[in-house]
Amino acid sequence: MPEYALLMGLAVLALVPATIALEDEAGSYLVATGDDIGQGRADPDPDEYTEPAAATPNWVEQTISYGPNLIGNGGFENPSIPNNAWRIISGTAWLSSENGDHIEIWESGHNGVASPEGTQHGELNLHTATTYSQTVSVTPGLAYRWHIYHRARRYTSEAAELVLNGNVVATLQSPFSWTSYSGTIVATSSTMTLEIRSLTGTGLGNLIDDVRLEEIQT
Repeated sequence: MPEYALLMGLAVLALVPATIALEDEAGSYLVATGDDIGQGRADPDPDEYTEPAAATPNWVEQTISYGPNLIGNGGFENPSIPNNAWRIISGTAWLSSENGDHIEIWESGHNGVASPEGTQHGELNLHTATTYSQTVSVTPGLAYRWHIYHRARRYTSEAAELVLNGNVVATLQSPFSWTSYSGTIVATSSTMTLEIRSLTGTGLGNLIDDVRLEEIQT
């Protein structure tokens, strides 16, 4: 028995230095439970903890604006057309390949078709495949946004082209639902000619509206 007691005492003495060394090297250590807090570091005092400030983004949102529409009567709002009616008129900024400066304008709601912009819209086909055009002044080197609404009147095959300075920038084919077409172009001369060319040869088709050519400003 004395030898057993002696051995137990030596075992206890051997454990004490090991525990002290562990506390010296690793900080607070809960020997009773074996739980290590923060890899041997004490849990921070919640009263002294400060939430880091949120990072401030260094980007700036850029907005794009546009200059005035260079296309005259691009919404076909002039002259005013009676309710539920259409007219072939002249004297606007548009030129027509079929009949000088004559173009066809519909009042919104005529034949059940509401204008997508304003209270009137145009029909491209007068009696056959027709081209409406305008030439406007621009600044070489500047970028411009173009836009047009297109809708078929009667046939799914109805189609047209939007042409800028002889280059086709969009093929317009949108059966029975107004579709918005838009894009950008850089001016290479002091003038730009915009044409809307019908690709179908009947006197019915290609409703158009909100034709725009605007300088892009940032």
